[in-house]
Amino acid sequence: METGVEQTAMMQARHQEIDEKLAQLRREGEERDARRLAEQRGLPYMNLVGVPIELDALRLVDEMESRSAQIVVIEKKRNDIAVAAVDPETDGARAVLDRLRVGGYHIRLFVISRSGLEHARTFYAYV
Repeated sequence: METGVEQTAMMQARHQEIDEKLAQLRREGEERDARRLAEQRGLPYMNLVGVPIELDALRLVDEMESRSAQIVVIEKKRNDIAVAAVDPETDGARAVLDRLRVGGYHIRLFVISRSGLEHARTFYAYV
């Protein structure tokens, strides 16, 4: 027979499993939505989790602007840059893209999920 402490521990472990599964399902849903938006916009989709983010590239858009425009520069090779946005059609994203183009950058644009953006923004801690 299990004690009250053991039952509580088992219930907590079960709740943690359920929470983790729900988080995984939410994340998968976000990625599906991002893929769908990419198709609608005629742009490639990218899952940023596990993708290396170049710190020099991050410096092209400061963290506050990245947060408000939901956009991040993930790679920079001379004047060629890879930019990832949750929705490249928003006013904020367009303003950042225009500024980068005026600055002489050639942009490869990707659609990403909010979770992917949050992952990329964790690298600002190293900039």
